[in-house]
Amino acid sequence: MTDFHFECYKEVLNKISFSKVLKQVAVSELGDSSVKFIILPWVKTGDYWSVKFDLTRKIKEAFDKNNIEIPFPQRAVHIISGGRTN
Repeated sequence: MTDFHFECYKEVLNKISFSKVLKQVAVSELGDSSVKFIILPWVKTGDYWSVKFDLTRKIKEAFDKNNIEIPFPQRAVHIISGGRTN
């Protein structure tokens, strides 16, 4: 991931309505086919779960709107018919 891509992701994340509560957005891990971000909101303890779920939904919607795809692991399975029988 280039600095340009990282800044694009951060810009998209900062545009969502929760940007006021986001205290940190950073890359936490580089996976085989993914880049994992850590997003730390600053909210009241009682609001944590509703903010987490709303934030996750808004991030997905913002990524969709900006044509940012989330890579999902894929595996190809080939079925060979007429195999051996014992």
